[in-house]
Amino acid sequence: MKRLNRVQDPCSVAAGRPMGLVDMGLIKQVDITGPGDVTVYLRLTSPACYLMTFLKRESVREVSSCAGVTSVEVHPDEGLDWSPQLIAPATLRLTGTEAPVPQAVDIALHQVAE
Repeated sequence: MKRLNRVQDPCSVAAGRPMGLVDMGLIKQVDITGPGDVTVYLRLTSPACYLMTFLKRESVREVSSCAGVTSVEVHPDEGLDWSPQLIAPATLRLTGTEAPVPQAVDIALHQVAE
């Protein structure tokens, strides 16, 4: 999970609050099967996320660098279930943000305020 957290969500970076995929709540699940086979399930912030290719490529690069990993697959979801409440509380404190995330950051993360 530390390697996946090295991948920063570009939208959070653009909003001035850089967060790794784990801290932002974008890692839904990680399965390790067989000798060194890793499958990562990403939770996208929006169905219109155009950075999926970047997130997949960087996730594969980071996980592949772990000892013993022989293959990595990354599967994004439909981008329908992420919300700012999935951001790690410790990360919110470090960025000086109170939950829920302010609307300006929310929009920058491709989440339309309801």
